[in-house]
Amino acid sequence: MSGLKRCVLLFGAGPQQTMARIQKLYHCLRLLVMVLCGILFLSGFAFLVFGGWVKFDSIYNVKVMGLFYEYLDHLAYIYMGMGVLLCLVGLTGFCAAKKENWCLITLFFFTVTVLFCTKVVGITIFLIVLTFQGVKMVREMSKKSLQTAYMGPAATDPVSTVWNTIITKYECCGFENSIVDFEKSVFSTTTGLKYPKICCVDKNSNNCISAIWVVSPQSCFGKLMGGIEEKFTVIGGTVIGICVVEVLSLVCVCVCVCVCGECTLGVPSASGLCLEILLVHI
Repeated sequence: MSGLKRCVLLFGAGPQQTMARIQKLYHCLRLLVMVLCGILFLSGFAFLVFGGWVKFDSIYNVKVMGLFYEYLDHLAYIYMGMGVLLCLVGLTGFCAAKKENWCLITLFFFTVTVLFCTKVVGITIFLIVLTFQGVKMVREMSKKSLQTAYMGPAATDPVSTVWNTIITKYECCGFENSIVDFEKSVFSTTTGLKYPKICCVDKNSNNCISAIWVVSPQSCFGKLMGGIEEKFTVIGGTVIGICVVEVLSLVCVCVCVCVCGECTLGVPSASGLCLEILLVHI
């Protein structure tokens, strides 16, 4: 049975009506592919900007984590690389749908497939590493930076500035054990104080330096991890959304190629019409 006959049975109409429906389906899917590729391009641009921000603009914000900064630095390059790839893939898919070029369609299909598989494997590995090593690494490096590099509220170095911001923003003190974390630290040794004044609930209180009960009882570890998890949730949701867009674009391309191509096999006039619309070999 020829492709057109199978499609006539599928659509339940005559040859001309069947081809009209196929053309309408193709144009809708072609427009949808263009929209999805536009979303991929914008998502790639967003990842590129975010990676640049992590690399260049937030360098002081992540140095508080000590050596963990190196991992975030590598992650910034991954974001920028993925952003560039998504921009190129989105542009390729848009041009493929716009120009109806079979070579570009094939390139787009295989590239998106590889990117999707890479994301799935990468996310799986990242979650495994984050679950078993991420929290431990953040705990060790952040506490070390607090004890060895924090100089006090008046200091202007990157680590002290970030710690002052964290303590003030989250209204916490220390990292895990409040004022205990400042014992034998560089800050305590240099100033002779048990904790910085910004740890107090009422920073203008006369008892701020001498009385422990005026200090914020909560440590910063839980709140800091909460902020990190919130950001990773947003990033993870964005990546999942991009994966959904990629799957939809792959499905649309498959339907365009398989269904529309199948429906034109064995019919010269219809084949010329649909191949001119869909599979133009350039």
